[in-house]
Amino acid sequence: MADKVLSANRSQLGHSFLNAMWIAGFLAAIQIVAVATAVIKRSPMPEQPVVATPATNVTIPDDFDPSPPLVPEGTPEVPTDIPAESPQIDPQPTAPVTDSKVNRMPAPDLNEITDPVGDVNDSLISILIESGMEDREHGDLEGALSAFLDAEKNLPDHPRVLSEIAGTYGEMGKINEATEYWTRVAEMGEIVAGPFYQIATKVLNGEDPSIPEVEIGKYLKIGKLNLKRQPVSSDGEWVTLTIPIVGKKGESISGKEMDLRVYFYDLINGVTPGQTTATISYDFPSKPYNWAENRTEEIEVIYHQPVFTVEQKQNLGERVYFGYVIELYYRNQLQDSVVSSDELRSLRFPVIEPVEEPISPQGPDTSLFPKNR
Repeated sequence: MADKVLSANRSQLGHSFLNAMWIAGFLAAIQIVAVATAVIKRSPMPEQPVVATPATNVTIPDDFDPSPPLVPEGTPEVPTDIPAESPQIDPQPTAPVTDSKVNRMPAPDLNEITDPVGDVNDSLISILIESGMEDREHGDLEGALSAFLDAEKNLPDHPRVLSEIAGTYGEMGKINEATEYWTRVAEMGEIVAGPFYQIATKVLNGEDPSIPEVEIGKYLKIGKLNLKRQPVSSDGEWVTLTIPIVGKKGESISGKEMDLRVYFYDLINGVTPGQTTATISYDFPSKPYNWAENRTEEIEVIYHQPVFTVEQKQNLGERVYFGYVIELYYRNQLQDSVVSSDELRSLRFPVIEPVEEPISPQGPDTSLFPKNR
């Protein structure tokens, strides 16, 4: 009898023990979750800074074959129309890309146009245009566009205003809007829009509007120059003049038949301009010069004036860079010339006044009108 009672008590004690252990484990789990939640809320993990990994320079071998790899015979085709078995995720809206160099159309420099069709007689509109140009130069394209659109409200059919808007839209990468405004300028015609019509038609035809047209009967023309002048240092004075040379469209041009003459001038003792004593060198960044791939080839001319000794200063004077004269020849015929200042123009190409011979008042040589002896 005692054994039966003891056995029953043991069974009940075992079940009670298991139940107690389950309850204790459950309470412990709840406490752990509560503690973890409190820790996360009170002390969040610090964010790690993202460090950009520098790109690796990859050298493409000479025998690189860009063609697709051959597929061995017997390779089973992989179907491409099988839908992906992945959960559907709502796409996030993305901002339009406006910084792509491929989709940008640089705004032409309209400030150099001196044709009267570009004049704006309203002083307030002129201020808006100048403000827009300044904003665009400093990278504030939104501010520039706002100023030009305000000008359009007052001058809705002005070729200069419409061209500024078109150029700004192009800089922003909004090609459709830029094309719309360039089309409006082109539809005005050359008589109304003048040089703005020519720029618009070039842009719409995919040409660079900054490239000037070569004159009839010539093959080459000097483009927009770029001058970089470094401050005078212990190494002397350095000036780099980049000369774009535009070839006539549709012509076969050889660089061997071209002759480029560049004359640098110094300002001597701060008063008199004179031909330079600097060392002149050349660099040819776009060779070969055949105008086959591009209508423009560039030549860099480097001016270096070393620091003078005391004796050189006495003999040659104090000298600093003053300007240049450029003459471009092709097949021994002058194609174009550029002079940096009117003072150098008169120095390089002096005007020779014709000498007038005195006319003596004498009549016809006849017997009725004998000459005075």
